[in-house]
Amino acid sequence: MHNDTLNVWTNGHHVGYLWRGDRNQMGFQYSEEWLENPARFPVSKTLPLRAKPYEAGANNHVAHHYFANLLPEANS
Repeated sequence: MHNDTLNVWTNGHHVGYLWRGDRNQMGFQYSEEWLENPARFPVSKTLPLRAKPYEAGANNHVAHHYFANLLPEANS
C-alpha cells in the first residue's frame, strides 16, 4: 500500500483505498471485499467497478477529479 492512504467506507462496508501519489494526485482502488459484495456500486460514473487501481499520476486524473473536493483542506 502507499503512504498517506485513506480507507473509503460506506454503511460499514470497506469500499476501497485512496492515496496520494506523484504531484499530490490521488489514486483509488476498490477493495476485494467491495468487489465481491452483491450490493456493490461504483463511487462515481467516472470510476466504474474494477480490480485494477486508478493510479495517481500526471496522466491519470480520474480519481483526483472525483475525490479532490470531497476531502477537507489540510489547514482548515
